[in-house]
Amino acid sequence: MAVIRSSSILGLICLSFLGLTGCGSLTGTLAGLKPLSTSSIEQHVTPTDSLSKVALRPITGPPANIAERMRRQLNELAQARAVALFIDQGVQQPHSLHVYLMAKQAEKRVYVTYVADVLNAQGDRVAQVTGEEVIEEASSTKTSHNASAKSTADPWDQVAPALTLSIADKVMASLVAAIGPAKN
Repeated sequence: MAVIRSSSILGLICLSFLGLTGCGSLTGTLAGLKPLSTSSIEQHVTPTDSLSKVALRPITGPPANIAERMRRQLNELAQARAVALFIDQGVQQPHSLHVYLMAKQAEKRVYVTYVADVLNAQGDRVAQVTGEEVIEEASSTKTSHNASAKSTADPWDQVAPALTLSIADKVMASLVAAIGPAKN
């Protein structure tokens, strides 16, 4: 099982992330969020036998616009890596990708925590990538993801496309490493 870790406290973060669904102080936790509707999603890849096939499950946690943005970024990265992402939830594929995101604001920073699981057809986890990205306030230059940082009540408003692309790239790299090249 391949596991990529971005920080030493990810286990605690992941447990906290999954356990905070009832916490009212965090905006964007899993509680009460609906998965991205499959009716608004287009399939951008024409699958062939030469592509690895993966069912992309609804991205859980962010608002629909950010989930849709990340889904499109994952799809573009998948195409470049010979992976066909299937959005139809009724289609069984050799692997499935489950992505969970959470954003919370603490002081002058926004923390975006992510967990992505790659499961085989039997539902066994074959890879997991977890991490946390920090968005500093606009006055800080500590991170390249702070271009759209601004003071708002909703931490998701500060999540720029560059940040979701960075997360999507890490997720796709883990997926490709786990499932290997396409089988002909």
